[in-house]
Amino acid sequence: MCWEPAAGMGHMSLPIKETFARTFESDVHDYGIGAVVGSFVGDGPDVIEWPFKSAPDWIITNPPYNLAAEFFRRAYEETACGVAMLVRTAWLESETRYTNIFSNFPPSLIAQYAERVPMVQGRWDPAVASATAYCWVVWDVVSDINITEFVWIPPTAKHDYWRESDIKKFAGMEATAP
Repeated sequence: MCWEPAAGMGHMSLPIKETFARTFESDVHDYGIGAVVGSFVGDGPDVIEWPFKSAPDWIITNPPYNLAAEFFRRAYEETACGVAMLVRTAWLESETRYTNIFSNFPPSLIAQYAERVPMVQGRWDPAVASATAYCWVVWDVVSDINITEFVWIPPTAKHDYWRESDIKKFAGMEATAP
């Protein structure tokens, strides 16, 4: 089972469903995909709980940049197998994140995109240009190995993994939540 706690309009959770038998989608806003509405981090009655008896195998998400550390902390505590977060590469920097996260919980894998990922709020546009670099940061919580592997995601990945149906699904979507 997998949890995508920042599911938005399903850009990530729909492909995740192709791999996991069960995927639980949630987000702080209702984007119209049927995700459960609630906050993944913070305090109060709106904080969503994992609804199943056993822990999620994986928590995979593209968290809001300013809450990514909080997303990591909760995900790491709740997952049975691992956490994978798509973040701006700049998220790897900072003394605070080094002290609070990376020195105590070194990721198992950092997968850096060799090209810029075309991310636009509310839709996917494979032709858009971006000045922002992204990477996947993955924690295997089952392994006892505390070595971080660094790999490059080649420039061909964008063309190797998207399908024509992705454009039909995601390119025309418009954001409906604030």
